[in-house]
Amino acid sequence: MHRLTKSLIVRMILFGVMMVVTGSLVRFVMVSNVLRQGIQDIAAVQQLSMANYVAKDIDEKIRTRQQLLQSMAQELPPALLDQPPQLEAWLLQRHTHSPLFSNGIVVVPANGKGAIADYPPLTGRRDLDVSQYDWFRIARDKGEFAIGKPFQGRLTHQGVIVMAAPCRDAQGHVVAVIFGTTAIDTPGFLDLIQNNRIGESGGFLLISPRDKIFVAASEPQMRLKPTPPPGTNLMHDRAMTGWRGVGISVSAYGVEYVTAMASVPAADWFVVARLPTAEALRPVEGIPALMLRYTGLSLVLVVLILLAFLSYLFRPMKEAALQMRRMADGHAPLANLPVVRQEGMSRSMLKLEGRRCSP
Repeated sequence: MHRLTKSLIVRMILFGVMMVVTGSLVRFVMVSNVLRQGIQDIAAVQQLSMANYVAKDIDEKIRTRQQLLQSMAQELPPALLDQPPQLEAWLLQRHTHSPLFSNGIVVVPANGKGAIADYPPLTGRRDLDVSQYDWFRIARDKGEFAIGKPFQGRLTHQGVIVMAAPCRDAQGHVVAVIFGTTAIDTPGFLDLIQNNRIGESGGFLLISPRDKIFVAASEPQMRLKPTPPPGTNLMHDRAMTGWRGVGISVSAYGVEYVTAMASVPAADWFVVARLPTAEALRPVEGIPALMLRYTGLSLVLVVLILLAFLSYLFRPMKEAALQMRRMADGHAPLANLPVVRQEGMSRSMLKLEGRRCSP
């Protein structure tokens, strides 16, 4: 061991090994940081693109229903309000042509107590009192199109969304309200959110800031549940006040997500597309093992190459040292040492003095 530690070849090999290890560590730190940031940026762009696409799709479906309901409210003859059978036939005709409201269309009087007509007929709906609902008051009192707070229907036992529009007489007075209800699970309505996931554990959320409720979600247990209280998720808090964009958020359960938000203007909702950061960065997780494997292979190659090269490089010096020892010990006559390679040194430096060294 003492001879090995004093060996110039061993020292040079150890130096080469140290350089390989140092270079690998530097590359690992730099490559990991660059890859993590790059993959995170790509994931953010993808989330924002998906959020915008889903938000636009939902916005168009809301606007289509809004246009249908407002058109029906304008076309409804006030005289039919006193003729429930004829009004029901009128609703049937329009529902048949545009069945956008899966749970039907209803016309209620200005006091909101009981339905004048509905189609398709639903048992118990004619006796409902809707006068206290937010959407009814907005449609009647403000004369505006309204979207109600999503809720669990008492008659259908489904999550439903109600949209309402005022019906006016010739003088412009609101004489009735027409509303349509759509089940949240209706095929073709919110399918892009409810039937899709992002990766293995990511997904979508549809949130109503006004109502502080999850309208729809990729995870069924979150649907129609209240949003987390302020302070739980800082990015969510910003989104509830109107901010839209992309960033890193931490859920109420401590899971970090790459999150993007996009608005649904027609309903004043917003869509959230999110993917766990750990899942997004999963390709980076294999880098340490990969670099360790290749670093080990590099070390073996460097050691073998240096061993072979240095042995070849220092062989003449070793042979010259042995020859000098033999001559000094008297085991060989004094003579000039053979010059195998010049190596930039003068031949005269390799000649011995013509006298014998004392032992």
